[in-house]
Amino acid sequence: MAFKDDIKRVTGYFFPSSLKNQPAQAREETTKSAGNYISKVQFDRIKVDILIWRDAIKEAELAWYPHRVKMQRVFIDTVLNGHVSACMSKRKDLTLLKGFCIKDSAGNVNEKATALLQKQWFGNLLSYVFDAQYYGYSLIALNDLINDQFPDLEILKRWNVSPDRHQLVPLVYSLSGINFLDPAAKDKDGNSWMESTIWIDTPSDIGASKCGYGLLYKAAYYEILIRNNMGYNATALELYGQPTRVGKTTKTDPYERDVFFNSLLEMGSNAAILMDTTDEIELQFAPTGSGKNQGYANFEERCEQKISKLFFGHASALDAIAGKLGSEESAMEAIEATEKKDTSWMEEVVNTHVIPKLQGYGLDIPVGCVFAFMNDKEVLEAQSKKDDQVLKIADICYKMSQAGIEVDLAWVEERTGMKVTKKEVEQALPGLSPEKAAAIKNLYK
Repeated sequence: MAFKDDIKRVTGYFFPSSLKNQPAQAREETTKSAGNYISKVQFDRIKVDILIWRDAIKEAELAWYPHRVKMQRVFIDTVLNGHVSACMSKRKDLTLLKGFCIKDSAGNVNEKATALLQKQWFGNLLSYVFDAQYYGYSLIALNDLINDQFPDLEILKRWNVSPDRHQLVPLVYSLSGINFLDPAAKDKDGNSWMESTIWIDTPSDIGASKCGYGLLYKAAYYEILIRNNMGYNATALELYGQPTRVGKTTKTDPYERDVFFNSLLEMGSNAAILMDTTDEIELQFAPTGSGKNQGYANFEERCEQKISKLFFGHASALDAIAGKLGSEESAMEAIEATEKKDTSWMEEVVNTHVIPKLQGYGLDIPVGCVFAFMNDKEVLEAQSKKDDQVLKIADICYKMSQAGIEVDLAWVEERTGMKVTKKEVEQALPGLSPEKAAAIKNLYK
């Protein structure tokens, strides 16, 4: 009881019995998911262009009743782009593939609390938290705690969330709903919605909203251009890359001309043209100096570089390889800077918003403990530097020995941190073969 009293005192959370830890075999239908509040309505995908992209930010910046519906409608197609998806995955992996632990105030690892979170559900939770940087915000429903796990964890539909009013609405564009940050907002059983949800937002860039728009809004502009460019390229390939069947006839009867034209169409899926004998059709391409189809590939590459810059701070970050010289080195520096920023942000958000909620549910995470990523990279770099130093000292000792100088073993141990002993050198017996020398040694042993 003392543990739960500490949680209530420090976090302000104390959850009703229906949300406390339950054994799986005795689980009842107690899930009070905020997701059930959302109406079962299809969220339509529409053709998105630059005009809709502009309208999305206008809708998000409305003075009285801002919404994020159009913006999230843009995002659900933006993430389908292969380059955008790869950038999102790589940036997330830079942070979430690190090991993590729960530390006490003295910096010691709490093995029990750490093992409690090394589960798939917690990995999903961290992923939802990280996605707030892409979409601008995340509202996560924890739901029931079963055997120290959250099997019903879910991300709530962002188009049903108003980050400015802190509302979860049943239908898009509704002006009334659940205020998920209001402790007084409760379900019919008296459970506070705030207690079973985790709200993650991002800072606003220009102050026009209480919440940021997310990286995807900036990337969507270039992704829309890429999508249109690919459509134009597909049309060009159809017109100029595929052979066109041309049929000429002197027939004037409409039926006979239709039969002839249908015969052309049935020859395959390529385009077909029916002309009179005196008609002429010419398909003109751009001048040779423009590179013809190369313009499509170049434009797509430039847009993808812009997207990479938005996600990592460098145009070639997605293809950078550690150890390369030149621009790849600057790309790795940009990636490392992004990784450090994301790691710091995640640790702060998890310790501020996530850990208190988990403690309030009854997970055995002691008060005062914090979540932290393990910086394996720094440990490996420190070990590598130490190994290089040991090799240099060994080289110095070898060269001094070759010059007839004996090195003090205590000095070597102090510099390397290694226990060293002097090797006994066997003296060769003069005038004897190796076999006879070995036999004599065995005899005197």
